[in-house]
Amino acid sequence: MKYLTGMRSFLLQPYPFSEDLSKKLLVYGGIGLFIALFLALFEPFGFDELSTTIKWSHASLFGAVTFIISSFFQAIVPKIFPRHFSEEGWQSWKEILYLVVTTGFIGAGNYWLMLYLYQQNAAFTSFLRAELITLQVGIFPILFIVFMKPLNLYKLYAEKAVVAF
Repeated sequence: MKYLTGMRSFLLQPYPFSEDLSKKLLVYGGIGLFIALFLALFEPFGFDELSTTIKWSHASLFGAVTFIISSFFQAIVPKIFPRHFSEEGWQSWKEILYLVVTTGFIGAGNYWLMLYLYQQNAAFTSFLRAELITLQVGIFPILFIVFMKPLNLYKLYAEKAVVAF
């Protein structure tokens, strides 16, 4: 029960919603790079069957899809709906949900890229597979973002408080 109370407390706590576009693009560029390197180096999901040149170009394309869609959701959507993205009402659960929704759209983008690259028939099961693969790989950046952002801000404010004190 103590675990559930702690989880509830974490999910309901205020969460910083960054407005810094250059920092967002840097983070999501890093995530796109992580995706490309992960796919090319670890060769999951059939990447081991591709030649080296094709493997790296396809991995780069999946990284680019991740960067483009993530950047859209982080830079454009909050500008379109500013009331929904005010920092005053932003909480951890909203950040997690928003990142999962973003990951769902990345999965859809990956599905269309898979259809283009691998000349397969469009099927709902293929779409679900693309979503599952995207979530399997995307869980690491989601967890990284959700837990590191408040930790970094805490360290920054703690350092400022020590200097000011």
